[in-house]
Amino acid sequence: MEKPRSLSEVLQKQAEKYPDKIAYSVINTEGILSEEISYKSLFSFSKSFAKHIDNNAGDADAAILLFPAGIDYIKSFFATSISGKTIIPLPLPSNPDNKAFITLIHTIAAQISQKLVITNKGIKDSLQKVLPDFDIIAIEHTPLEETDFFKEPNENACYLFTSGSTSTPKGVIITQDNLLHNGGSVTSKYSYSENSVTVSWLPHFHAFGMLVNIIYPLFSGSGSILSSPSDFAADPFRWIHQLSGFKATHTGSPNFGFDIAAIEAEKK
Repeated sequence: MEKPRSLSEVLQKQAEKYPDKIAYSVINTEGILSEEISYKSLFSFSKSFAKHIDNNAGDADAAILLFPAGIDYIKSFFATSISGKTIIPLPLPSNPDNKAFITLIHTIAAQISQKLVITNKGIKDSLQKVLPDFDIIAIEHTPLEETDFFKEPNENACYLFTSGSTSTPKGVIITQDNLLHNGGSVTSKYSYSENSVTVSWLPHFHAFGMLVNIIYPLFSGSGSILSSPSDFAADPFRWIHQLSGFKATHTGSPNFGFDIAAIEAEKK
């Protein structure tokens, strides 16, 4: 295929090149691999889900993604891109129908003039009563069918917003070109290859987590093994065990993560 113009086209390329290779895996609290998906399966499901999104999203050209860390978020991330919509990842609170979080969703929706949420069935059931004027699409309702559905990519790949905890949420636009350039340059500079193994606990809704967890492994055609930020917070040294146990070649963290892990290591 020609040089990719979007994240979804990079996924298509890797699904053709490494169809049966495991792209993304999830480690549970016990440190055991609990979920995984190959490049081919991810691309196939994402196309089906993208078609379902397109059929049920009205005129929206951007979607708020509300998921816990895991494979469903990654499927929805790529499906949203394939559907031609801009991805808006938000952190998911323990009770998503709480007043402060609903206010945040309304504030962001007003800024971008979009009212579309993509999530799972449980969260959809919680949100429908408090967001009655939003289109809310659950990943579980995706018809599993072979499809070549693939829309023209949206130039704006993602909108990333601040939490709104201290002021009105502020957003930045990340374009397809931004991600294509960053993904290509970083994977080249830091020696990623198809044999690389990323192990990461970073939050999926932050820019750093999106890049380390999803984008860099995608661009290199390698595997990404993910644990949850809450598991890291409960036991930072667990991350070090995971790096060793899964023979990681790449990871990422703010400085505090390395500092805390080093302190915990000294206690062992």
